[in-house]
Amino acid sequence: MKGIKRYVKNLGINQKFILSLLTFLIIPLVILLFIVNYNIRLNTNTNTCETNLEILKQTRNGISNFINDIKLVSLNVGTDDDVQDLIRMYNHQVSTSEKEKQRVDTSFRVISSLEARESVRSISIFNKDEIIYQYGDFVLKEDRQFINDLDQLDGIPLWTGIHEGETTSYGAFYQKLYLLQAIKDMRTFEVIAYERLTVDEADLREHYKGLLEGKSRIVILGSDGKILSASEKDILGKDYTAAGIKSLPEDDHGYQIQGDRVTTWYSLEEPGWTVVKLDSAKELFYSNMLGNSIIMLCILLTVIFGVIFMLLQRRTMIRPIVRLSEEARDFKKENFKMPLLTDSKDEIGRLNQNLTQMVEYIQDLILNQYENKIKRREIELKYMQSQINPHFLYNTLDSIRWMAVIEGKAEIAEQVEALSDIFRHALSGGREVVTVEKEIEHLKNYILIQKNRFGDRLQVNIQVGDGTRECEVMKLILQPLVENAIVHGLESKMEGGTVRVIVKKEENTLLYWVEDDGVGVNEDLINRCLKEKEEEHNVFALKNIDERIKIKYGEGYGLSFHSAVGVGTRVEVRLPFVNGKS
Repeated sequence: MKGIKRYVKNLGINQKFILSLLTFLIIPLVILLFIVNYNIRLNTNTNTCETNLEILKQTRNGISNFINDIKLVSLNVGTDDDVQDLIRMYNHQVSTSEKEKQRVDTSFRVISSLEARESVRSISIFNKDEIIYQYGDFVLKEDRQFINDLDQLDGIPLWTGIHEGETTSYGAFYQKLYLLQAIKDMRTFEVIAYERLTVDEADLREHYKGLLEGKSRIVILGSDGKILSASEKDILGKDYTAAGIKSLPEDDHGYQIQGDRVTTWYSLEEPGWTVVKLDSAKELFYSNMLGNSIIMLCILLTVIFGVIFMLLQRRTMIRPIVRLSEEARDFKKENFKMPLLTDSKDEIGRLNQNLTQMVEYIQDLILNQYENKIKRREIELKYMQSQINPHFLYNTLDSIRWMAVIEGKAEIAEQVEALSDIFRHALSGGREVVTVEKEIEHLKNYILIQKNRFGDRLQVNIQVGDGTRECEVMKLILQPLVENAIVHGLESKMEGGTVRVIVKKEENTLLYWVEDDGVGVNEDLINRCLKEKEEEHNVFALKNIDERIKIKYGEGYGLSFHSAVGVGTRVEVRLPFVNGKS
């Protein structure tokens, strides 16, 4: 947890803004909309399925009445006295003439019963051996596969769409539905025959076809799972799987959503039928899906407006702050230029203006500090020069020189003369600018004195380029650099070394190179000390020279330092080339 807090704390303001927007606005709102959408869809789908089930149940009365009418016909025929007598004649081997007479009476009663029920197209009465009576469709041989089932049902009707007998239909072809029932003797209540009523399946279909729309289908399943009636005629008499139903419903009513299909059903306890409606979920839930689409559109718009808001805030607020941060970071590089990034009058605009003014103020302070520092040193130098009477100093050194000459001490005389010239050049009547020629003469006098100290351990090589001797430069630049090379590079080296001084011109620039093959130093350490504000003792001379040059000529000029431990050191100085002759 601490690691996460630290990670978030160290994120940039742009990343923090995006993270906050996602965490506290977009993601919670999207999740909330998804939850609302899910609950609404669940509730609306449930309500739609409940409504669909209630609409399907409205067919219950019509189908029940249809079944009861057919059962009533069957009951009237089976219990009719003439029918009972005709059956007994066939069972007791009565003469044919008596049977035919009885058949005529039976036909009158049967026809009168069927005329009130147009759905019943034919009727057949038969026993286990032969057909006793039939009206309507003519059957050459009765189907006897259900006789055992009828005996066990003991007078309860059996509905089926299957008949394997040889049937000849009168009139147009029609899909048949059969009711089979055992006929009991009204005296002994024993099964004496069987009857089959043939029903036009289209009459049953009339009771539910008004519910069909789009891709919806309705099937009526018998207790054995066979399809008794269906909106698709080609699956009649087949198993329930032919309608795409995976399993028989166990409850007496309900609905089930499976993928893109909604199955709705209710059961008729008598005669054990199940009415099943199959709907396309897309069609059934179309109005619900429209509401879901609107919510999804709201989610999409939320994300889009969130992104637009994020981009606007990033452009108007985050980006200016980031740019201000980047510009402020450049202060470490002493880049004191703060551009006005925006002209707006809001808090960011005022912050930019205030920061720009602060940078300008700091830059003025630094420039004033540098100028005051140089002026203070110039005043100190001039004060020291004013305290020294040059004529007294020159006369005294000249007297010492002549005393050495008189005593035959030529080497001492030469040293005193060199020292006198050094003082004369350092004072120079208060002048700050001299020629390169004067600087070289001053350097040679200094080397003469140092040679007396170091002897053969010190070798100095001076190379002055053509056309550079009359160039006007700041005085006391070369000699401190050579002194620095001797003191810090060669003095600690037992065998001594060589100092190489090169003066040359490159375009409009005068270059000083002072190289030594001494012990060398850590280049990075020296460069870092040169850039720091504090004055380090070991780089005081170099830093003083660099600051003097930059203040007088600008940042494009100054000193650069290169060194390697055990190899040596090279100091480069860039000055503007100012020809004294011009």
